Amino acid sequence: MRQIVAGLFFLGLGCALFFAREKFAREVVHFQNTVWGFHFGERELRASVIIAVLVGIVFIYGGISLLMKAMAAR
Repeated sequence: MRQIVAGLFFLGLGCALFFAREKFAREVVHFQNTVWGFHFGERELRASVIIAVLVGIVFIYGGISLLMKAMAAR
C-alpha cells in the first residue's frame, strides 16, 4: 500500500512539474531574485524550464516504477 501511495505521489508531482514547468521556472527565478538579490533574466529562466522538465520526467519514471513494483508484488 505504501508503494502505491508513494508511486501516485511521485507520478503526480512529476506531472505537475512537467506540465507547469513555465510557471514553476518563473517562481524559482523570482524567489532567487527576491531572497538573494540576484537579477536573473531569460537565460536562467530557460535553464530552470529545462531542469523542471528533467526532474519531472525522473519523478514520473520513479512513480511508474514504484507502481509497477507494487503491482508485481500482488
